[in-house]
Amino acid sequence: MNLIELRDYIRDQKRVSLLDVSTHFKSEPQVISGMLDIWLQKNKIVTYVTKSAKCGGCCCCDPASNQIYEWNDPAREPQDKSSAACC
Repeated sequence: MNLIELRDYIRDQKRVSLLDVSTHFKSEPQVISGMLDIWLQKNKIVTYVTKSAKCGGCCCCDPASNQIYEWNDPAREPQDKSSAACC
């Protein structure tokens, strides 16, 4: 995997969790996170942490599943970030 493959995956998926990306590329979330930092610094992706209305802080959710990345496409309307489910 390289930065271009990572970029293409996020652009194609539109919105992905760190866990989704690490599973897709069969890499540890920490490795993926380091690579995503490059795109974050260039303002090509945005990131946020979700907390579903279902989630009451049970502590059983993998933190990587709540870390969401979106390709920063100014032409697209922003999505409702509260709709991502964690459980």
